[in-house]
Amino acid sequence: IIRFQEGLNRNKPIDKIIDYITSLESFYAPGQGDLTRKISQRASMVLGTTEEEHESIHNFLKFAYNLRSGLVHGEGLRKLKFKGNELTLESISNTLEEYARNSIRIFLKLINAYNGQDKNNLICSEIDASILNRKKYVLLKKKF
Repeated sequence: IIRFQEGLNRNKPIDKIIDYITSLESFYAPGQGDLTRKISQRASMVLGTTEEEHESIHNFLKFAYNLRSGLVHGEGLRKLKFKGNELTLESISNTLEEYARNSIRIFLKLINAYNGQDKNNLICSEIDASILNRKKYVLLKKKF
């Protein structure tokens, strides 16, 4: 949530993108490894409501995470072309802000549905199970 707030206070869209992706990473990819897949799959399942939305969010987050990786690993600005359209840094930042804002709202509701320690990993495990099992997806969505 702090990284989201920092993103809101930044002036440059590049800095906002980095902060918003970092915020999403803290929700959807605790631990290490395979971050692009974890963020794009898990966030798409939580934020989307239709199969088309799941796919659209998934693809956009893969694109945005790749963009962020180029920025933070010293490769500079990568292509801003997504699905054949040239995007602006502002439009990418705005979409990521919306996804991060909605994720915060959802996770604040979800943490109340779990007991004990390590709630974030429990939530992510349930999201992963919901990717493969439609009944588990429906049960997860009822929690928020």
